[in-house]
Amino acid sequence: MSPYTPPSAYASTSSSSPPLGNPSSLGSTLGRLLSRKRRKYLGIVLFVGALLAVWDVNLRREAGEWDEGGVATGAGGGLGGKLWGDIDLGKLRSGVFGSGRVVVEDEEDAVVPGGGGLSVDHDHHNPTSHSHPVQSINGRHPVKNGLLYVDLSLPAAKHPIYQLIDDAKKEWDAKVAKQSKTLGEAVKEYGKRNKGRKPPKGFDKWWEYVKTHKVTLPDEFDLIMRDLNPFLAYSPSSLRAHVRKMTGWKDTFTVSIRGGKAEAKQILTLASHLFLRSKNYNPEKIGGSNDRVAGQLAHIEAVAKWIPDMDAVFNIHDTPLSFVSAAHKAELAELVEEGEFFDPEEEADRSFSTWGAACPISSPLHTLHPTLGTDPSSLLPNLTALNVPFTPSKLFTDPSTKSFISSLVQNMDLCNHPDIIPLHGTTSGTKPEPQAELMPIFSLSKTGLHSDITVVPMEQWGEKQSGDVKPFKEKGEKKLLWRGRNTGAFYSNSTPWRSFHRSRLAALAMDNIKESIAVLPAPLSQSEDEQKGSLEKATVMTEEGKLNQRLFDIGLAYEPTQCSTEDGTCEEIIKELPARKSLTFEEENEFQYILDVDGNSWSARYKRLLSTGSLILKSTIFPEWWNDRMQPWLHYVPVKVDYGDLYDIMTFFRGDGVHPGEEHLAQMIADSGNAWSLSSWRKDDMTAYMFRLYLEWARLLALDRRSMDFEYKGEP
Repeated sequence: MSPYTPPSAYASTSSSSPPLGNPSSLGSTLGRLLSRKRRKYLGIVLFVGALLAVWDVNLRREAGEWDEGGVATGAGGGLGGKLWGDIDLGKLRSGVFGSGRVVVEDEEDAVVPGGGGLSVDHDHHNPTSHSHPVQSINGRHPVKNGLLYVDLSLPAAKHPIYQLIDDAKKEWDAKVAKQSKTLGEAVKEYGKRNKGRKPPKGFDKWWEYVKTHKVTLPDEFDLIMRDLNPFLAYSPSSLRAHVRKMTGWKDTFTVSIRGGKAEAKQILTLASHLFLRSKNYNPEKIGGSNDRVAGQLAHIEAVAKWIPDMDAVFNIHDTPLSFVSAAHKAELAELVEEGEFFDPEEEADRSFSTWGAACPISSPLHTLHPTLGTDPSSLLPNLTALNVPFTPSKLFTDPSTKSFISSLVQNMDLCNHPDIIPLHGTTSGTKPEPQAELMPIFSLSKTGLHSDITVVPMEQWGEKQSGDVKPFKEKGEKKLLWRGRNTGAFYSNSTPWRSFHRSRLAALAMDNIKESIAVLPAPLSQSEDEQKGSLEKATVMTEEGKLNQRLFDIGLAYEPTQCSTEDGTCEEIIKELPARKSLTFEEENEFQYILDVDGNSWSARYKRLLSTGSLILKSTIFPEWWNDRMQPWLHYVPVKVDYGDLYDIMTFFRGDGVHPGEEHLAQMIADSGNAWSLSSWRKDDMTAYMFRLYLEWARLLALDRRSMDFEYKGEP
């Protein structure tokens, strides 16, 4: 097991580590604004701004909102007031943000709270989402930003999971039906999705591979373009120079293709006994690192002959490296639109230092960072509030807070879901500083706030489950299973470890919790007349410990790891979260329901779990290569990071202990997930992704990018 490496920016500015640089000043920001052809518009903007300011003052004077000394008497006046005046610094320091109501775009008349705002529930000392009064339309629960918000006024027969499963089937069928069937159609679809750009050279060979190996959904590779588009703002020469510099960085390796042959390159140094050893990383300290390198080469051994010469620098660790501000990403996007290149001598905008710095200014998460940027001590109240033993919060006791994930991809957009930040070990209790430049680094995992280039990991992958797969109905254990170590971050008195995703999961599943929580009714528990009543009336309060005994077999396994022995945190973990018996794969496969959650990064066990024939519930914040190629509620069941939906999900499928649940739907999803893993998570499918990624990357590195376009000359 490799040592835990936090997904944070490097502090060193030496040539052997990623550069951090110094935060940009107002002067450097203005310098960027005054450069390039944008400066010709600046005079007009300033002139119009001055006129608007005068007009605003006159209006305020007429309305009595401006005193004779020229001071606005109303709160939040003018442009500056709009951006800053509405922010309650006291609330920000206590961890409350993102409240308010917004119109649901999917359902025009539905109303839900904005952004899934976070609050610290000081009664229970647990972070909770604000309650969300909702209004349905056409008898449907409203959906916003990847979440379905439960409308408790709907009839009890309209359990939200029915809607989620029905919508998932329709969405999947529509996606499958519209996939390209010929090379000409694929070229046309590529142009539609990429602003008219042509595919990269070698696209025809990639298409031939896809069709020969029966790779499904050949149009669904948008994640590649989302990762690579910012690098269009770099000239080929500056991007090449950046890659050359990075090949010497610590804890990296380089996949190099020359003349159709792929190899892993590392800088070697003379070690003891005249042996050569990698200078980039030490495989003895980073367990499995050599296998990680070999796995990436295995992806492309059969297709390297069709990939142009290129170098790709990989992060050897399983945590992300690249974190730049949204302002810088917006600047790069603007340069791409203008057909200009970023000056590598300039420094990226780094005005703020929080997770919100990676988000657009209009997003809920971004609104947190003005306070944190000026007052780092504002993190302390959250640290105190979050790092206390678990008790049920409003997420579990207040039925008006209930929601479910409808789109995992949208839910992993942390800019729109700031409530996730303090609930996951990767983001909780940290205050990252944006880096001075965008790094072309290929990584095994990242969050939506990072800018690493996503690749396909090979860890724990197998074509299919070893041994016989027991059918869902024949599995003897009907509880939800999870076992794992206390990974996810470093556990100490200086970190809010009790709020981390794995420790919270183990804590909420304890059998001795006496408080009662609100649970939606089992779908088959009401008479015909009762089903006409509201979901709110049908919701029942049940003692959490008893629910845990009936529904869950969840707990940490083994001795604590990644924790401080010096301050006693390891001992606290042992006392508060005693380890449960570890299970063999054979014992694990006896469970009908298995939960998969993140560790230090993505979960390497997910593929194997899908192949068990069990229903897999998944909670994650890490986008992966398969996200656009799988369908939640059809191949697996998504679970929120706060776990506020877990009891309702299990009650829906398992029943309430007296009345049955929809076990046949659980079996259908389990079977679909297993079938998908066998048909669409093969070595061929992973190769298709990496093949396409490398074709795009090789074009970005080409000195003449247009010469690396694929020219289609066949029938449309």
